[in-house]
Amino acid sequence: MYAFNFQKNITNEYSMVVNSRLLEEVTFAFWMKVSTLQQRGTLFSYSYLDPIKYQDELHGFGLSDTSYLKLYMFGKKYLLEIKPDTNWHHFAVTWKSDSGEASVYWDGKLNRTINNVRRGKLLWSGVLVLGQEQVALGEVSVIGHFSKAETYLGKITEFNVWDIALSSLSIKDMYQTCALGLVGNVIAWDLFRDHLHGSVQIEDNVRICSGTGLCKNNCFCYSQSMLTYEQCGKDIITCNPNPCKNKARCVFDNGISQCDCPEGFRGVLCQYDIDECRENRHKCSHLCHNTLGSYKCYCPLDKKMFRSKCIDKQKCVVDGTIYSPGNSWIKDCQNCKCNNGTIACHKLCDNKDSCKEGEMLSLDINGCCYQCFKVSNCTLNNGEVITMDGYSHRFAGICRYALVDDCISKNYRERRCFRQWISN
Repeated sequence: MYAFNFQKNITNEYSMVVNSRLLEEVTFAFWMKVSTLQQRGTLFSYSYLDPIKYQDELHGFGLSDTSYLKLYMFGKKYLLEIKPDTNWHHFAVTWKSDSGEASVYWDGKLNRTINNVRRGKLLWSGVLVLGQEQVALGEVSVIGHFSKAETYLGKITEFNVWDIALSSLSIKDMYQTCALGLVGNVIAWDLFRDHLHGSVQIEDNVRICSGTGLCKNNCFCYSQSMLTYEQCGKDIITCNPNPCKNKARCVFDNGISQCDCPEGFRGVLCQYDIDECRENRHKCSHLCHNTLGSYKCYCPLDKKMFRSKCIDKQKCVVDGTIYSPGNSWIKDCQNCKCNNGTIACHKLCDNKDSCKEGEMLSLDINGCCYQCFKVSNCTLNNGEVITMDGYSHRFAGICRYALVDDCISKNYRERRCFRQWISN
């Protein structure tokens, strides 16, 4: 509950706050009281770097010239038939991307509607400055980045920024109640005090009109929770018929109708597609392409996709495992190798169908290759077989036994006794 009083015609007094959000709708609203009508003055200026044009836009939004107000939006100037004076007045401007409509309010009344303003585009994240005109994006440490001729002389209070275009009824109520303590859900008035530069006078317990009181009933009151701020301004008139866009559900609860937006959409009517790529809400490792309600990941030409991440084309992927060039592995009885992104495999061995007399066909320890092993006799005493290496096991039934030398890669491993059943 305070006001800034800009009293000096100097360029080092201002308040600067950074907005990190991308906006499809916006409302700038505040109270103002000029101290002189002879100064041009800039009450606020919002600038940003346009990532599409790769250039600064120093007049993204702004209000200047206290003799007759001039509004700047997306680099264009609009002359307003509004002449401030040394009394408190309330100013507000709203903008919607889907319709391209901007509305200007003065003391709670609609003053002007401007159509086809950057329709279908975004308001980029940027820098908001009170009391000065920006001539360089957010750079204020070097002399000349503010213009002395544009320094504002007067008072400002309750400057708030919202991510929705507030209705005319909300703005009218804001003016008529004169309530202090509103909180913008993009930039709130209390943040400007924390980012104040210079010796700007701060007036506490300011009264902007008769009957001024603390905010109580508005959902944007400072005493509300953050959850309430998120829900504020999203109420719609009715769910019948359903006005929600993009297959959103219309929910009626406790006498309030609201659109329940599916993932990837936002807005009062869920009419805005979220650009996950620009807002860094994606899981792509390299390139991201926005789609309606979602996004897709892409890779540069020298890389390929693996589970939403890009890896070098020289690497090989087998059953979820990544192999670097030169790595080898065994799969399905084949010896495979990664050759700069290409997989080359060959059989570990040629399987045999038969063996010579006195030999037995059996798989090696890898279970891949059949080999012929020499057959030797085992000792059989009362149904118990005893091998040459001392292994014994008791069998039942009529059979004969063969002792097999099991050598793997020419390394002696063990002697095993194989059972071969024969008919009676």
